[in-house]
Amino acid sequence: MQLSEKLISQNANVWQVNPNQLMVDRVTSTTDGLTTIRYVQVLGGARVVNSLLAVTFASDGKYLSHRAKLTTVEDLQIHNSSSGQAQAAAKKYFLDSLQMSDKEVLITKTDQVLLDPELIDIKLTSPIRAWQVNLAVAGAPATASSVFVRDDGTELLAIRRVVRAFNSFPMPYICDLQKTKPSARFSQFVESKRIGNLSRKYIGRTAQYPLCEARDPGRLNSANAAAIRSISETVNFFRNKVGVDIAAERYLGNIAPYANFGKNLNAKSFCNRNPKSKYCVPTISGYTNVCAYDSYSQNVECPMENAFWVPWASTECHSGACSGMFFGKGFDKADDVVAHELTHGVTGSDSFLAGLCEDCDAAAISEALSDFFGEAVDQLYVQPGETPDPNWSMGEDISNGPFRNVAMTGLTKPCRSSFGWVPIKQIDDLWDPQCDPHTNLGPADRFAWLISNGGTQNGITVMPIGVVPQTRNQTYGLCNKSGSNCTAIVNMSRLAFQVLPKLDGNTTYSEFGSALSQACRDLTRAPKNPFPSSYCTQVTNALAATGITQIQVHDLTRINTYSGLPETITARFGTTGAIAGQSVTLRLQYRALGTSIWQTLVSTDTDADGQASFQTTFPGTGTYRVITAASDSVGTFSSVWVTMN
Repeated sequence: MQLSEKLISQNANVWQVNPNQLMVDRVTSTTDGLTTIRYVQVLGGARVVNSLLAVTFASDGKYLSHRAKLTTVEDLQIHNSSSGQAQAAAKKYFLDSLQMSDKEVLITKTDQVLLDPELIDIKLTSPIRAWQVNLAVAGAPATASSVFVRDDGTELLAIRRVVRAFNSFPMPYICDLQKTKPSARFSQFVESKRIGNLSRKYIGRTAQYPLCEARDPGRLNSANAAAIRSISETVNFFRNKVGVDIAAERYLGNIAPYANFGKNLNAKSFCNRNPKSKYCVPTISGYTNVCAYDSYSQNVECPMENAFWVPWASTECHSGACSGMFFGKGFDKADDVVAHELTHGVTGSDSFLAGLCEDCDAAAISEALSDFFGEAVDQLYVQPGETPDPNWSMGEDISNGPFRNVAMTGLTKPCRSSFGWVPIKQIDDLWDPQCDPHTNLGPADRFAWLISNGGTQNGITVMPIGVVPQTRNQTYGLCNKSGSNCTAIVNMSRLAFQVLPKLDGNTTYSEFGSALSQACRDLTRAPKNPFPSSYCTQVTNALAATGITQIQVHDLTRINTYSGLPETITARFGTTGAIAGQSVTLRLQYRALGTSIWQTLVSTDTDADGQASFQTTFPGTGTYRVITAASDSVGTFSSVWVTMN
């Protein structure tokens, strides 16, 4: 830590940072021998939302890289309201958004914050001070939200949901496993919808959902074996392949007085005195056969067709913060879904501490990162009778699954016309950043697939960063549990984890690509199992192939005056840097002045440098462009339009 502070002080002018404004937020170390210290910016006691300075070191103390997103504004005026006034306003706005009233709301944290429109998606004309209030409805953990209120409490600025479920499911949840008897309200709606006599098991002691103890019904029984296995696989994957313990309390673990020892023993005081006691090892919670209540329609879904991870507050947890997995019936049998949800807890701790912007790249990137680790666990922990899955299908072990495949084979459509959140394969001219995160996760998912398996997209070939599992006849095979025939997936996971401290809740795809490139360079200098530099070349290629690094038709020949004579028109396809899209069919199109119909005059393929050359005579004055011939492997890209008079 002292080394980091000294380095920041020495480079303050070059990095354009003020060391006095920085506060350590997270320290993340892995078995690669890399440590990243993440700082947040604080001005006048107010944390700057989405600010970060991430500094990465090798285990020998050698500086490797840094990444900064900080505000340049000076401190603003003091708050015009008290924390109590802000909490009251936030509670009202929160309940209004749920169409609820007179509910017991748990307020877990209230912070003074600074909002800079350069760092957040909240529409502001200038930086302002505000309050951030974290709260949830008691007994409904999936309502957990951050509410941002103007400093005088008069205006709601934004509400950010904490929960990111496997499917986007906009409702509070009630779990029928939490109590010996469901609440009267829940029973009333169950009866009114004629759902019938549900099988309810007691798995928690209070409405705050603490860990269940060993003697409770529903604890460690045969029906929960799949959930226990999948959670254990995910924990072992992060411990053995990445080098972090996600069951630690900073991530997903709980320490509750009822978990492993007598109910009269206070966990907090006991574990403070005996931190190494076996009773104080954080444990991940899981609850199965969950039902859901929709506060808008007042419908009950039982069983709930979803799964999610959620944090909540409880005095029964050692630190006051609990978390757990909630499974609709059958969802606990899919280890990729379980790992996906648990990863949301990891990224929420290491990347998206202030929550995620709405309808933006960061939400899609969050979903994709969960897919990265979900499929890694699914591939590395092969179950008896499991068959190879070359498409990396998510949720194939659920009765109505799979929900999507990470490989995303086939021609993609514009997101507004896709059905069921079908992922979009790349960022091209049809890209819409406002589409659902489960649709817009596609470019990142495809990136992970390409560096793990290899392939060609948009004329750019990507080689895997390690060994790809194959059967004897060279077809796709499952990984073995040691990972020795699946090192590309392991290396993809190492890269994904290394990038987490470099991200924030308003990260764009472009910033994500830059951070991945930086994380790869860090791994080439890792003290243990360093990446060869060739891996970073493939990362660069995969970022370009998916459009995360901008790929386009460029360098178009400009003819401003119509001659009526044969012309030679050239254009290039690829990045404006050195990455070329090879053997991609480009079309030279023409549109007469005063018309709206484009006609293709000639087509040709790009060469090894991404260049295409067209020989043609234009029909008359008009406008021309060069556009890709969209296919299963090539997106829709167009050059600028040139008008001839």
